[in-house]
Amino acid sequence: MGASFGQPAYEIGSDIKPDDEEWISIQSESANLSEESVIKIWNRFQELGANKKSGILAKAKIASIKQKSSFYAGYIWQGIAKTPSGDVTFQSYCHMASWLESATTDDKLRAFFNVVNDSKPWSEETVSQLISRLYPKASTARIADSVDVYMGELDTKNQGFIEEAQYILWMKSQDFNEISNALEVDLLRTKPSKDSKKVEINSDIEFLEPLIPDERAANLKVIATDEQLERVAKETANRDVTMLANKLGFTTLEFEEITKVNHGDKISSVLNLLKSWRDTESGSTEQLTSILRESRLQGLVEYMYKK
Repeated sequence: MGASFGQPAYEIGSDIKPDDEEWISIQSESANLSEESVIKIWNRFQELGANKKSGILAKAKIASIKQKSSFYAGYIWQGIAKTPSGDVTFQSYCHMASWLESATTDDKLRAFFNVVNDSKPWSEETVSQLISRLYPKASTARIADSVDVYMGELDTKNQGFIEEAQYILWMKSQDFNEISNALEVDLLRTKPSKDSKKVEINSDIEFLEPLIPDERAANLKVIATDEQLERVAKETANRDVTMLANKLGFTTLEFEEITKVNHGDKISSVLNLLKSWRDTESGSTEQLTSILRESRLQGLVEYMYKK
């Protein structure tokens, strides 16, 4: 059995059925959820195809759900604790919903890392499979290039694989609020209740920096436009851009002077750097993509192409 998370501490007896008067209250206590949330989760569980009499979602249904789910949600379904036959009980579903809300960032990253490769380190093949799943239309060459980028940045010990601690450290170095691939795990369709003292659900989560889709590859060598540079500069407001300034050919002192001239306006200062670099070097989007990655700002690449 692969890695799982949100595991119930104990199993509710099979004699407890959905038509039992205590069905909701028992699930509520087990998962530390308000009864209001459990009712809503139970309705959602049934919408997904769970058996209303047994409270079980069959393995075949889960396979179909995973195929239709977003990238991260697919792995959430993979990681939900299952019965020996591969089914999901309502208790496990409740626990996953509760876990998604209460888990720390480290918990979520650790769980994702372990469920991807059954608690083993990530090899180049594992990373390639992840990127292929996230970007099914990407070419083999583009995926291979991205694998090289990931391995180069995460495999700091040059071991040929990525360890859990390396993955977590690297992910936490990214700006989660600005990563463009924000994914929602739709275990519940409701907002938290202010009155409940127990855990309520609001399970949004973000993951991974973007790979440049194939349809943009033809534009990589085009000179970066003002509009593209403005979009990138705008997203640097809450980021450390010291390395970016250096990669663009400016010293830290030069950047500080430019910032003073712009009265402390960081966005305007970064935009000045980007325009100066582009005008001097005939900077292309391809070059800027490389510079952003080298500056540990790969999450900004996507903004060059947003309209």
